[in-house]
Amino acid sequence: MVLRGEAEIEGERIGPDTVLYLGSARSSREVSCLVGPTQLFLIGGKPFEEEILLWWNFVARSLAEIEAATLDWNSRARRFGEVTRLSNEAG
Repeated sequence: MVLRGEAEIEGERIGPDTVLYLGSARSSREVSCLVGPTQLFLIGGKPFEEEILLWWNFVARSLAEIEAATLDWNSRARRFGEVTRLSNEAG
């Protein structure tokens, strides 16, 4: 995922807030930063053995875990810490 700037990964040009999935079973990636300072977020590793569920911001192994996380989030439980809105300096 490109957080800022622009990159080319395995021949695919991507910009900010773009996620690129390259699949598994790779030992290397070709990455080029194209525009000014570029910041990337890379994730890799062995795939999980169990099925993983994804809902909104939550990743879990079961529907019960998703439901518990949703209840905690909605009750503003300390589990997630405080979420504050950043002010826009430009106005």
